[in-house]
Amino acid sequence: MNFRWNTCKFKLTPIIMIELWCLSGAMEYPVFALGRSGKTVGLERAASPSKETQLSEIVHFENLSDQYVLGFGLDPSTGDQVPFAIYDKTLSTAYDGHFWKFLFLGSVGISNINLANLAQTVDPPIPSNMAEIPPQQSQQLEMTLPAMVVDLRRCGSSLRKAMIWATITNLVKGGLNAIPFYGPPQAAAALMERVFDFIELLYLHHHAQALHLFSEAIAGNKNSPFYTTQLSTQNLQDGVYYLLRSQTILSSILMNAFKDKDMTVGKYYEKINHSKASSLEALQSRNIEVYPIANTYFALGAQRDPVTRTLKKLKIYSLGFTKLGRSNRPHSVVDFLNPNREVIKREILQAILMASNFIYIPVPGVVSVLKLIYKEGVVREYHRRQMWENGYLAHMRHLPDELAELLEREIGLTREEATKFEKMAISKIEERRLNPLDLPTEEIELLKVRVENWIRAHDPLYL
Repeated sequence: MNFRWNTCKFKLTPIIMIELWCLSGAMEYPVFALGRSGKTVGLERAASPSKETQLSEIVHFENLSDQYVLGFGLDPSTGDQVPFAIYDKTLSTAYDGHFWKFLFLGSVGISNINLANLAQTVDPPIPSNMAEIPPQQSQQLEMTLPAMVVDLRRCGSSLRKAMIWATITNLVKGGLNAIPFYGPPQAAAALMERVFDFIELLYLHHHAQALHLFSEAIAGNKNSPFYTTQLSTQNLQDGVYYLLRSQTILSSILMNAFKDKDMTVGKYYEKINHSKASSLEALQSRNIEVYPIANTYFALGAQRDPVTRTLKKLKIYSLGFTKLGRSNRPHSVVDFLNPNREVIKREILQAILMASNFIYIPVPGVVSVLKLIYKEGVVREYHRRQMWENGYLAHMRHLPDELAELLEREIGLTREEATKFEKMAISKIEERRLNPLDLPTEEIELLKVRVENWIRAHDPLYL
């Protein structure tokens, strides 16, 4: 029985059929399969690069952290349990009823002004600590399938899925814009633009979180959930390969299509290590005090008035990613002194993208081409920034209090001020995502309970 199809059958309206097809194929690329057994097992990597590991193949689950769980399957040659996949308990998918609620409510509006955010202000608050939820109430919560985010068993499968997703979504939007009358087709295209973007960005963000935690594990950061004896160096490299090729940004798809595994992973680290070195040099040349965060591609930067010593700048910089066309300007993941400026810019760019759907030119394809140029050339820049911001968000979630201690030690803030700034960093990164499917911290806790309920129901040995 195809569990995935039966689970989603009730959603089959005409437009949703297309979306579900992509979710069950193109958007399952967010499958988090990592394995690190110490054994290098030939698990059909080369033989079936387009197939992905199925949830039905997982026979046992083990927690790697509060966010990630490792799924084990049976090695077909030995019958031993070996790591097949890693699942993200904080990733909402089409199998979760809450996903559809946030998707469609969030699609009605512009940027953060939408029905999903309005509904959250009306709904009762959700406990931030799941320990506050009575056990009997927790058991009554619905079960949700875990979302796979990397497939190490078949790490070559992600590029094909990314290509399918990009092709289908652009054809749907282009087809709606090509309908030869004005009004409803443009409104439908604008709606689908938001629906597809929300889904795509959700996976880009969670892939970015995993990618940065993989990089930290490779760099020797013991706080990474993937720094474990269960995952070999080869497994980590396979995971990075899968995640890099899963990116649905057109320029990434085109570049990844002509690279093999060694080139994809090797060139990626060559690029970001070069960027890290040049970013540190550029920041210091601008009289910014730089405090690199160990085993990451991020740093705290501060600039003071030379006379009064008051802070003029206080930011977290992404050393591995610079602003488009400005190789000496690393992107600021968090700007503590101007926390809302980046959100406003992104809302304006998103509003322009939405408005572009209502341009009507009676020559087929012209509007689609113009919109594609704007999206890939302008909007994708802030999508890439969001990916790095989510990488740092994942780091903070797995190493709480590190930023507060850094601010207290190097900047001279009180403990209370430093803790407040760390909480601000988390909330502002979450706000910058402009995506109702990227759940806030409180909602994530409930999602984890639903996922763990499903895992326990299928694996009695899960702790």
